[in-house]
Amino acid sequence: MYRIAGMIPGEYSVFVPATVMSGATTFSPGNAPEEWLRSMTGEGTAPMSFGFESGVPAKSGRTMVTSLTGVTEAPSPDAAWLAIPPSFAGSQYVAGAAMFTLTSGQERGGIDMQLRTVSTYSISGMLSVLGGSPANIVLHLMSAGLRDFPLFDVATATADGSGAFTLFGVPTGDYVIRVVRSPLAPGQRLGIAGSGTNFAVRMLSSGPGAGPPPVPTEPLLHATDKVSVANAPVKNVLVTLKPGPRISGRVEFEGVAKKPATDAEWRQIGVWPEHANGYQSMTPPIGQFANDGTFQLPSLLPGDYYVRATAPAGWSVKSITWQGHDLIDAPLAVATTDVADVVITLTDHAGTVGGTVYTQTDAPYESALVVFFPVNEDEWTDYGVVSPRMVSVRSGQDGTFRSRPMVQGEYFMIAIPDDQATEWQDPATLMTLSKTAKRVNVRDGESSNENLKVERIIK
Repeated sequence: MYRIAGMIPGEYSVFVPATVMSGATTFSPGNAPEEWLRSMTGEGTAPMSFGFESGVPAKSGRTMVTSLTGVTEAPSPDAAWLAIPPSFAGSQYVAGAAMFTLTSGQERGGIDMQLRTVSTYSISGMLSVLGGSPANIVLHLMSAGLRDFPLFDVATATADGSGAFTLFGVPTGDYVIRVVRSPLAPGQRLGIAGSGTNFAVRMLSSGPGAGPPPVPTEPLLHATDKVSVANAPVKNVLVTLKPGPRISGRVEFEGVAKKPATDAEWRQIGVWPEHANGYQSMTPPIGQFANDGTFQLPSLLPGDYYVRATAPAGWSVKSITWQGHDLIDAPLAVATTDVADVVITLTDHAGTVGGTVYTQTDAPYESALVVFFPVNEDEWTDYGVVSPRMVSVRSGQDGTFRSRPMVQGEYFMIAIPDDQATEWQDPATLMTLSKTAKRVNVRDGESSNENLKVERIIK
């Protein structure tokens, strides 16, 4: 029997991860070397990891092997191994996973799963690091269907000093081997948070008052290689790490408000990349501004990113562009080369929208949630972690409200009850809201007023 409580409304599947780890016999998570930690940060890889303490030596004698389903004898890279693979409700595979919707206060039962033992195989080969050592770097094997949003590893392996690795317990199917070695700035260090066999790698704080860490100058190293398993071990796989690209640029100011002047004031402005699909790393790369208004992000894993930024007091983000392309609403495709001269424009006169929320009987409505979202429904999904165009504000005791400074454009706006506030950014809910919402144009330098009546979402 199992029960998962405290869920917020949304669409879900249920899965049982079953990661098989193989790693060097010379260390456990308690004394893991830096290279192992750097390649277990969750940047582009699974956020879960498990210890080696309960493992058994492989027949090579150089590695320990651990599985959530247990290992009873020394596994051989050349022989099939019966194991329970990662399984989803409704299917062993991601593609056939059953999806179900939870609404507020709802309980769903009968989400039963049948775990079956299947034949699994090994993948072995060599890891190459140009100009460096491959020792203790972790290789992550994940389903090809999860390469852009990794939930768990099917298997992981730690390379030895020569670069040799073996991934055990792999069912037939299509996969990618991903390696991401995260860079560190001077003075930064990684450590393990958690206990027992459940833990995660985290960037450790430099202490109170230390300020944001500097941007690493060394590159992130990465590889993403396709591999398929079909009823036999896969051998002689060569994985080569390559340096990741960087994003850099500058800030421009439109207005007369006080601008940052000191190094400390410039460091208060945040700039960072967001994966367009909303994937969040456990150790996200953060950039910094220099006091000449230029910025640089750490070296990145190639992919589609939005560039996001905060603004100093009195300012707000008006636009983010690169070579004339709008990066507020469209992600930047970052491949193998650096991207320079991204322009972040800040304004001190962004538009706002205010007004009063009323009940259906024209009494002021306290604590309604007034939401703003783009008229263009293509912008309701794949906007990263948080869209600058998804804005909400609560009405006060007298029913009045005023939005924060907003990026100019055309929006829907509507007031909804507080008890329906958790679901409003779901695209299906936005479609329902758009049918009765008001349209409002937000322009720089203008503060408009709109009166609203609270409306309950009816699906």
